[in-house]
Amino acid sequence: MAKKASGNTEAKEKKNLYQMMRESMGWTREEASEHIPGMTPERLEKIEHSRIAVKPEDIALMAKAYHKPELYNYYCANECCFKDLVGELEQKEFTQATVEIINSLNRLNREKERMLEIAEDGELTEDEVEDFKRIKGMLNRISNSIDNLQLWIDKQIAEGSIKEKELGSEGQQN
Repeated sequence: MAKKASGNTEAKEKKNLYQMMRESMGWTREEASEHIPGMTPERLEKIEHSRIAVKPEDIALMAKAYHKPELYNYYCANECCFKDLVGELEQKEFTQATVEIINSLNRLNREKERMLEIAEDGELTEDEVEDFKRIKGMLNRISNSIDNLQLWIDKQIAEGSIKEKELGSEGQQN
């Protein structure tokens, strides 16, 4: 009686994000390597099958060629040496990210008196810790919402919906 191959099919079907991004462009590895300077089809295959560690410069080249700026965040949140410090962003639409920013700022505005009380003596006392944690959480949500909005802008630029030069220097990411 012949044995059924069970695990091999699943492993072949599992694709990493880099392969999915390339395939979303409708490109073979050979075609992708023509659009990614210095990237051979063989190196791309190794990256897509997680046989070699992807380098930051690979991410920069792939993100540009695939018009997928979200690759930067994915890499930083999942693979780089700072992954414990970087959270993966949710891809949100303009309206949702904007509403989150404004709502978070409004909540933080209501806490400004408490922030001043905590900051006044330059020390964090025991009775201030819980309020400080709450305020820190608000600041983290604002930062995350701003990052989500920046990602949305970067995607629109990459896809050609917004022209970067129309944003001027104020719209450029640092």
